[in-house]
Amino acid sequence: MSNYVTPNRLSLYCSIGITAILFFMLLILDISYAKTFVVCAITFGCSFLIISSAVQKFFTERIKLIYKFISNKKDNYREEAFRKLVLPKTSLLDLENDVEIWATEQTEKEEQIALLKENENFRKDFLANFGHEIKTPIFSVQGYIHTLKDGAINDLNVRDKFIENAQKGIDRLAILTKDLDTISNLESGKIHLEIEKFNLHDVIIDIIDEITFVENPKQISIKLLDASTAQINVHADKQRISQVITNLIENAIKYGNNNGFVHISVFEIDKHTALIEVSDNGIGMETAEIDRIFERFYRTNSGRNKNKTGSGIGLALVKHILEAHQQKITCRSTPNVGSTFGFTLDRENKIV
Repeated sequence: MSNYVTPNRLSLYCSIGITAILFFMLLILDISYAKTFVVCAITFGCSFLIISSAVQKFFTERIKLIYKFISNKKDNYREEAFRKLVLPKTSLLDLENDVEIWATEQTEKEEQIALLKENENFRKDFLANFGHEIKTPIFSVQGYIHTLKDGAINDLNVRDKFIENAQKGIDRLAILTKDLDTISNLESGKIHLEIEKFNLHDVIIDIIDEITFVENPKQISIKLLDASTAQINVHADKQRISQVITNLIENAIKYGNNNGFVHISVFEIDKHTALIEVSDNGIGMETAEIDRIFERFYRTNSGRNKNKTGSGIGLALVKHILEAHQQKITCRSTPNVGSTFGFTLDRENKIV
């Protein structure tokens, strides 16, 4: 039996209570049992009908008021009359179920609103950061071209230098466009990974050799620690994973200190998984910034202050490539101590 107190049950309890009190009063007055039972029966029936009617009316009016808040459908006159005269009255249990449904819908709406606000803030930040990243190469190229057009082209030294700088700006825009297109294709599933078996040690050494061949004004040392532990084969898209490791190393160099270091480590988690970490002793970042560094064009406060160059979406591209491999990237960082980025790869061939 339900434990809910319905209007009829409440009326029954009240009627029994009134009848019981009257019964004992009649016994005290020494009235015959026959008359006592007749009077009690009449009293019980009348009190039940009166109390039930009053309670039903009270609850009905209250329920109507509640439904004005939780219902989003307005009945026409015919539907309202049908509900009032034909359909059974709404019980408290029905009302409770409706209120629970309404509360759930309100919670879902609040979550949707919060998500929309979050997306709106993300859109605003994205546009602001995108504008910041793209205006620098555009304005620099524009300035060089206008200067050459205004006569500097006749000075061979100035011309060659300006053309070279303008080319760097164009190359930066090309890289930015290519990276954005890659992220978009990864998100839409248009890029299919070429999964193959390869050796991490060989890939990392090739990347280090390629990066150290480029000018390194900060004199940052790049090393693969414990090379013997890096003799691990993984199954992944070799080109994309090379891009991930390259971006992480270049990011560490970009935010590194003079005469600092970048260390790459490979760990054998188990026979199924390998962990790759890229650590530096650079400027680091606050804990609150770690969750946002994988957003497109996001720059930490320290990174903005140092006016670093780059596409601004290197870490975002890293995140999307690893997600396409069904892997995640993590970051540990402390200001003025450095950062460590780590990600896992499968050592067994899996369908991605």
